[in-house]
Amino acid sequence: MSFAGVNDDDLATEDRAVSNDPLFRTVADVLGVSADQIDDGSSPDTLPSWDSLMHLNLVMAIEEEFQVSLTPDDTLEMRDVGRIRSILHGRGIPVTGATAGVRFMDCPEDFIPRLREFFADMYSPEYVLARDERFLRWQFSGIDAASPGGPLRMKIALVDGQLAGCVGYVPVDVQMAGRVSPGAWAANWMVDDRYRRLGLGPLLIRELSRDFDVALALGGNSDAHQLLPRMGWTDFGNLPRYVRVLDERGAALLTVAGELRWPAIAAAPAADSGLDITRVDSFDERAAALWDRTHGESGAGTRRSAEFLNWRYTRHPNFDYVRLVASRGGTVEGFAVYRIEQARDLPVRIGRMVELVASPLASRPLIDAVVDRAGQSGAAVVDFFCSSRRVAAPLVESGFLPGTESPAAEIPMLFQPVDRGRLGVLFMAHVGDAPDGASLDWYVTTADGDQDRPS
Repeated sequence: MSFAGVNDDDLATEDRAVSNDPLFRTVADVLGVSADQIDDGSSPDTLPSWDSLMHLNLVMAIEEEFQVSLTPDDTLEMRDVGRIRSILHGRGIPVTGATAGVRFMDCPEDFIPRLREFFADMYSPEYVLARDERFLRWQFSGIDAASPGGPLRMKIALVDGQLAGCVGYVPVDVQMAGRVSPGAWAANWMVDDRYRRLGLGPLLIRELSRDFDVALALGGNSDAHQLLPRMGWTDFGNLPRYVRVLDERGAALLTVAGELRWPAIAAAPAADSGLDITRVDSFDERAAALWDRTHGESGAGTRRSAEFLNWRYTRHPNFDYVRLVASRGGTVEGFAVYRIEQARDLPVRIGRMVELVASPLASRPLIDAVVDRAGQSGAAVVDFFCSSRRVAAPLVESGFLPGTESPAAEIPMLFQPVDRGRLGVLFMAHVGDAPDGASLDWYVTTADGDQDRPS
């Protein structure tokens, strides 16, 4: 899907907020009507869907949208939209005309310096999207970007010309039980604290959800965890993690106590597969055909086309990924991708596996190949985050432990620097009207969103 750029002259007419009034928008979303049907006189008498249950939903939505706590008296007083507006005004929330100056658009080329300054202010000047313009452009120029100079895939919110919030996205094909839908991975969703009362965060996400049939996100914080399910997103929980220790002494340096007792796991012997496992420079469409056979027809996830895989692993501006393909007689039976990471301030290397798409015949040989090659590169630990149930058995057979089990739980998740406080990578998705989307076996790894990136 392509997106048109917007320049400064277009700002006067480019208004994507659907309604300039966030209260109208909130009421409309809860009651399932168009914002054009809402005015200050709207009430249960004029809107049939506004019954007692919807009234409770409306109270909760308003509290979330405007970051306000309503009392029981407030709830009883909310007899029409005008009274709700008065209640919010009484709490110092200027709803009337509050977002009249809001504009939503994809970030044009000449806004990129302002966007980087925004990241520096919101996080720090050392934040990767603030300091590394090359990485920023790679992440959000789009997989299909034919030439530089177009708008970034980064929706920004301008309030009276000031950059107030943003959400980046990576357009992908999402396959669910054989059906391919236009989707996008959201990343770097943030709003300036000064503007959060305007409901810009939810509005930015709604902008994204309207443009794509499926919207997905990894690594959301507690605020996202609470808000997105109320906006129709499905919470799939944290991605399962699998860990294998190759050098117990080196791995112990990563733990809190500086000690580690890794069990003597006897890996089940792998059968002779007769596969040829080679390192490749890039992927071709045989990888996509394999994905369709193994995950696409009955599972769900970002379709692993050659275009996606080569953008993600061949053209990455910072990481040197190792790409392995298992084949026999010209047919690709599996592929795996990993990289080697050096822990900051510690003499420890970690193998980070980010892909394992394989037939049952090729799963174990590819896992063993990753482990062997990572060990030869000096890795003390190899780990893999993946939501699909299909990878669990071959990983365990190869000597990996689920990350929630001791002693695997003692190995931290982040190494730039070592961070022992991070406990998981949350996966959430807005699948719209996709049948059984929430019940499918999703294949999601840290490389799908923005969790496998420079710090």
